[in-house]
Amino acid sequence: MTGSSRRWSRTMGQRNMLRSCARQADPTNQRLDNLFKMLSLGKWWDKRYSWTIDVCEKVKKLALNLTANDINTMGLRRTSWGERALNEDLYPGLWKELEVYHGVDFHESVISWHIATDLVLAEIDRRGHHKSDDNVELVSVLSNYMMFLLVDSPDMLPGLPQNWLYEQTCIQLKKICTEHNTSSPKNLFRSHHHRWKPSELEREIAIDIMSEFEESNVSNPRLSYARVIALKLLRRKENMVDALLSLWLNFLAYAANRCNREAHARKLGKGGELLTVIWLYQEHLHQVKEDGRKGPNLV
Repeated sequence: MTGSSRRWSRTMGQRNMLRSCARQADPTNQRLDNLFKMLSLGKWWDKRYSWTIDVCEKVKKLALNLTANDINTMGLRRTSWGERALNEDLYPGLWKELEVYHGVDFHESVISWHIATDLVLAEIDRRGHHKSDDNVELVSVLSNYMMFLLVDSPDMLPGLPQNWLYEQTCIQLKKICTEHNTSSPKNLFRSHHHRWKPSELEREIAIDIMSEFEESNVSNPRLSYARVIALKLLRRKENMVDALLSLWLNFLAYAANRCNREAHARKLGKGGELLTVIWLYQEHLHQVKEDGRKGPNLV
């Protein structure tokens, strides 16, 4: 392996569930999907729904602002993912209101909050509020990055990989996209929509989920949870874009801290991953803090 291959690319992967399911619901895409699976090329074909972007300066600065204040003497984060972000001082009652829909597993939470984020951002975009909020793009980028890790590098996230949760949620999303009946064969050959801003089709499907999907749907609680989370966030008076940004940064910090060390090591051997860079930085802050707590070594 050459030295250059070990250098971090300064990029971050992106994957969006709603966008990929909307494309896969297209009849032509479905036929090609079946064909490539028969040819044992399903994983290669599925990669067309992921893309990479450069890590922007603002993401770097926000990542560097992640402190080690929530890390105990064992080097582990004390609070659950998301809890510190939706704290009582900034958002009174919000964590308690959403805790039941938050999920008991990290992977499940990423799925629910990822979809909820898309629903909220689609509604914000529909209202035309995104023009005055620079953080909207950051929220989308971080949400898509966590979904990218969940699908493409599940070992980088804490807990056991829950591929079946993702697949079952995709099946339900594809069903909604198919029922929306706005796809056509020409969608397959359009240029890929890799921007953070939701497309017209994605906004329409998000509206369908918000207005028609049953809260009590037990076939896939992740969609139900996402819908409830989005509705509750949109009813708040506080700036929910700021809340979502804080939440995804907290998810990022928690995942970096709780990721299996062997997974970090494997990524470092291939040049690194944004999550691993954040982990190294947090470890450095923790060690500096611990050294300061212990006092000078007089030996």
